[in-house]
Amino acid sequence: MRGVPYLGLLLMSAGPALGVEGAWVVNGPSRVRLVSPYAAAVAGELRLGLHVRLERGWHIYWKNSGDAGYPPAVTLVGAGVSGGRLLWPAPRRFDLPGGLVAFGYEDEVVYPLRARLAAAGAGMVELTADVDYVVCEVDCIPYRAQLALVQPLAEEAAADARTAPLLARWEARVPRAVEAVAGVETGGAIVREDDGAAALEVWFDGVEPAPVGTGLFFAPQDDFELGRPRARATEDGVAWRVPLAPLLAGRPLPERAELAWTVTGLRRDGRLPALEARREVGLGGGADARSGRRSSGVPLAGRRGLWLVLVAGLLLNLAPSVLALRLAQWSGGGPGGGRRGATAEAAGTLVAVAGAAALAPLAGHPPLDGSWGPPIANPAVSALLAVLTLALALDLWGMVGLPLAGPHAAPGRKDLTLLRRRAVTGAWAALLALAWTPPWLGLALAASELPARLAAAALLALGVALPGFVFAWWRRRRELRAGAGAAEPAPRAALQQALGFLAAAGVVWLLHLLARRVGREALAGVELALLGLALCAWLGHRARRGGMLRIALRLGLLACALAAPWLAFQGQL
Repeated sequence: MRGVPYLGLLLMSAGPALGVEGAWVVNGPSRVRLVSPYAAAVAGELRLGLHVRLERGWHIYWKNSGDAGYPPAVTLVGAGVSGGRLLWPAPRRFDLPGGLVAFGYEDEVVYPLRARLAAAGAGMVELTADVDYVVCEVDCIPYRAQLALVQPLAEEAAADARTAPLLARWEARVPRAVEAVAGVETGGAIVREDDGAAALEVWFDGVEPAPVGTGLFFAPQDDFELGRPRARATEDGVAWRVPLAPLLAGRPLPERAELAWTVTGLRRDGRLPALEARREVGLGGGADARSGRRSSGVPLAGRRGLWLVLVAGLLLNLAPSVLALRLAQWSGGGPGGGRRGATAEAAGTLVAVAGAAALAPLAGHPPLDGSWGPPIANPAVSALLAVLTLALALDLWGMVGLPLAGPHAAPGRKDLTLLRRRAVTGAWAALLALAWTPPWLGLALAASELPARLAAAALLALGVALPGFVFAWWRRRRELRAGAGAAEPAPRAALQQALGFLAAAGVVWLLHLLARRVGREALAGVELALLGLALCAWLGHRARRGGMLRIALRLGLLACALAAPWLAFQGQL
């Protein structure tokens, strides 16, 4: 019996901790509940949170839901409680089938909720919340939930050790007003592109972008249809160009409008929180939204030194598909050609990277969203790179014969033919490397001005080609030590086979990228095209006779190689 009072005290002390976490309400792929950061609350502002967890692949919405769904709505009720305003953590962008776009959160989110508590003291207050929300995967499903929470009250506030850090973490993601950050300015204007189309120019001065996670989002408005923002560096910070059209077809653009925007992933003496601003924008008329505003000519995230692009090019040689090509070249005696061969290879690398940099803005470079992969956003490019990567793997397995320089190439080539092969090898290596570019490097190759893009391309190409010069120098020293006419070691077939599997890892990576940019049917079609390409190569390798069969298989190879990027283009989200 003496233990009963202690048991009662234990239960009383456990009550507030249990009360500040409401019960989960399960709706299909979602679970929602109310949480409070207080073990005991006092009169005044009442901080709460709407906690949502989602199954993999589903998302819920921001205050601007985009082209689908709608944001959550909450009605909060409790004795002495008023208000119930939702705050909105910075979102991410979701590309949906049919070219639609949405803004919101995946996996988990806590929407901070603000209310007022009229009076407090010892006791409890029961809170209920009616919540309407939508979750989407491919299809969208609306739900309604009735949530409950028992909030302990006291004369002095006390934080809960478990829920207070959870809510604080999501409150930190709520954007701050740009005016609260010294040295940072923002503005916008409606401008005209060279072709006469309207665009919105938004700039932030006094900042630089973080390597990943930079994005621009707009609050709901009734004047414009806004396209996908494209970022560029300026002399003072970062600017975005956003395609613009009237919300109602045939209606002229307003002379002035008030817009609110949120930006993520900026830095100023360290990473900044998400920032938001509301500005009145008007027609600026020219191609630049502000007199004297020019692109810096320095790649985003490379403004502290273009040498980072050079280092990145050097490190891209460690990407699995590029590394497989390099090791295949250098196994045995190496590709040959000496410094002339290395120079030819570097020239091929430069042409390939410069071509990609020149085409990147035309083909739709993605915004600063933290995504790795080719600097050209069009999924057809990723599918084409997958074809080139698979072709390398098939070449290493001895099923096809690519015009590449290396010990597996046909012997007895003249110098000019060898140099051509070295140039093709350099271009091939560069294209394989582009499949693994980090986000900031991709943006460097899609800078707004052609000279800046070509400068970044030259440095990247030099980094990718540098191992070829080092190997040429090492091979020359080895020849001088061994004497002229020394036999070169023969490449081992087992090594070539293993390198083929290493190269095939690049195909898996590119299919992973495509899964986020094309529909499921299109992805399945691309995979079937790649399998068909491999099957035609294997049958051609096994065929003992020429004639119509080999011609048919070569046509099949070509058809599959062309089908993969075409299917990706047709099925892009």
